[in-house]
Amino acid sequence: MMQSFIGPLGVAQTLIENLWKLGSKDLTLIVTANISHAGGYTIHPQFKPFIAPRILIEAERVRKVILGWGVGAQFPGEERSPWIGREEKLDYEYLPIGVMAHRIRAAGTGMGAFYSPVGPGTWFAKGKEVRVINGQEYLLEFPLGADFGFVRASKADKLGNLYYKLSERMYSPLIAKACKKTIAEVD
Repeated sequence: MMQSFIGPLGVAQTLIENLWKLGSKDLTLIVTANISHAGGYTIHPQFKPFIAPRILIEAERVRKVILGWGVGAQFPGEERSPWIGREEKLDYEYLPIGVMAHRIRAAGTGMGAFYSPVGPGTWFAKGKEVRVINGQEYLLEFPLGADFGFVRASKADKLGNLYYKLSERMYSPLIAKACKKTIAEVD
């Protein structure tokens, strides 16, 4: 599990590159934001291309991707999508970004499951339990954890506390709690 949001500030680039160099295969990749710009693409001219989860997909090391879907997300077949030519080989699941955050938080706090008002009656509800509570439909959501979490911070202390000055904090604390092992890349 890792984050890959809008630029290199929160992406554990060295960890991703080393995972790629190891040649690890059959990975399930949980990425908390859009990866369409990552691995050589940038969304702003001031950013240089950076290493991100996309390189693992392009190297065909990933069998499943669970991806936070938000503004700018690209689906299989769209231009610049990392899925092009890989649609048949990959199992993928898109999650609304807020639901993904809550599922990761649920794993980190030991919750069994929760009901969310996001998605009833949409493609996102396919195969999920729907329950009506106080007249409103909710979907049953389960925790989302992982064996390993990659996070990036500006520094760490000997106790494992991470500090996020000029780095993208966003999902890192959630990821750190939801994974069996967390590896932090720090400046």
